Amino acid sequence: MDKDSIFKFNEPVGLIQKISGKVKLNVDDYHELEKGNKYIVFLSKHPKSGEYYVFNYNLGNFKLSSNEKTFSGNASEDSKKEAFKKEVLSKYGL
Repeated sequence: MDKDSIFKFNEPVGLIQKISGKVKLNVDDYHELEKGNKYIVFLSKHPKSGEYYVFNYNLGNFKLSSNEKTFSGNASEDSKKEAFKKEVLSKYGL
C-alpha cells in the first residue's frame, strides 16, 4: 500500500436519530480522529466481518501533526496515554 492509498476502518462512534435530530455517541468518551491531521492508529480486524476497528479506543490512536495533549478528564488514562505515545513515537522514529 502506498502513501496515497485509502484505507478504511471504523471508529467507536455512531449516530442515533432522536426527535430533536441526530446525536453522536462516542464509546467510552472516545476522541474521534480529526480530518486533515496525521495519526498513528492501531487497528484490530473483526474475525467475522473482516472490517478493521481502532484497537483500545483512545489508547489506539496518536495524533502526529501537533504536540497538543488530549485530556480525557481521567488523570490515570491521560498519564498512560502520554507514556504510551512517547514509547510509540520513539519506536517508529517520529
